Amino acid sequence: MTYFSNGAPQMLGTASIMTSSRMSQPGMITSGVAQPTTEAMRQQAAASIQRCYRWMEAAVPLAAQVAVLAPVLITAVQQYEAQQYLPCLQQVAVVAQVAQQLQVQVPGLPQL
Repeated sequence: MTYFSNGAPQMLGTASIMTSSRMSQPGMITSGVAQPTTEAMRQQAAASIQRCYRWMEAAVPLAAQVAVLAPVLITAVQQYEAQQYLPCLQQVAVVAQVAQQLQVQVPGLPQL
């Protein structure tokens, strides 16, 4: 709602809405910071799964111990299929972190 004070238009109540909003839905404002949309998280999850899968596909023939990451990546895919994108991204982050540690320990592994 707009009202005029001293000849200048003022918005009634918008400042308090923007700063005190506590919505938790993706794409909504939480504490003044926009959260990613469901579609953005879906796309990021899909790209991250594909990247980790391709890395594992190339890395397993070079170092069999990389295969221990398969169940974690399978869980991420299941979460993706269930549209649980945030937990999916968290699972993929675990795969990526372990992959980076393995790259340091095992020479010759491809870059993630």
